[in-house]
Amino acid sequence: MSRFNFYLLHPKYFFIWFLVLLMYVLAKFPLKAKRFIGAIIGNLSFLFLKKTKKTIITNIGLCLPEIPKKDQKKITIKVLNNYGHSLVEVSSAWFATEQSINQAFHIENPDLLQQAIDHQKAIIIGTAHFTCLELGLAKASMIFDRYAGMYRKAKNPVLEHVMFQSRHRRGCEMIAHDNVRALIKKLRSNYATVYLPDQPDFDSPTDLLPFFGNPCVTNTAVSKIAKLGHAIILPMCMRFDKSLCKYVLTFYPFFEPNNDVDDTKKLLSIFEHYISQYPEQYIWGYKKFKQRPLCFKQVY
Repeated sequence: MSRFNFYLLHPKYFFIWFLVLLMYVLAKFPLKAKRFIGAIIGNLSFLFLKKTKKTIITNIGLCLPEIPKKDQKKITIKVLNNYGHSLVEVSSAWFATEQSINQAFHIENPDLLQQAIDHQKAIIIGTAHFTCLELGLAKASMIFDRYAGMYRKAKNPVLEHVMFQSRHRRGCEMIAHDNVRALIKKLRSNYATVYLPDQPDFDSPTDLLPFFGNPCVTNTAVSKIAKLGHAIILPMCMRFDKSLCKYVLTFYPFFEPNNDVDDTKKLLSIFEHYISQYPEQYIWGYKKFKQRPLCFKQVY
């Protein structure tokens, strides 16, 4: 557990603590007010994140070429707008009450979720890097009686402490991202966890798999971990729905682990279909195709 250390009160961290205080206050705002503030931050990000904007346009052009260039630019603006929302959503994930988070969410296909729970095995939630990921995972951790999350240590010790404590407070048992043995142990005790294969983690097995038809270095460890942990794989996607004014978790039929590559392709296919419907809700700002072998065209 990340214990409090008086070193965190050093004056050099005062500004970070001030930002944490603002996040705590912001988490108490009504959802509509948070969305308004997030939109302001998102509009400002369009002015400053020029390199990120260029990467988003490149990725959307590669993955969704059927969308006219004019509309691709509109989607880019919406993606950056959602980046602003995601910053506000972190405050909710860390500091909002469980009641507030529950009220902000709608579950799509709850019967498929219940079928996975009734299977009475450990569950690996296969999801992707959607813009509302932090808040979506906070909600997911509240669904299951036993939930373990893997995390990377934050560079700033104050943020590391606050993040760790906020997740732990919601009942999430935290495991270092490279401690696969501890994760498997939790899975064998019927815990649920999450796995994101759409961005490469070079501490895990990877393969060159198509993402919207473009070869992309992709994590493929989900099946191996599921087999070792005696777990099933439950696909899940997420978005913010303006008509409902709620966040939506969409579940798909669970499946037993089989083959590393085939199972990862199955998850990617689900993500591609969902992203095609809601392209503005995916984190396109990561250089997904940068790590490809030199025989492929460098696009960034």
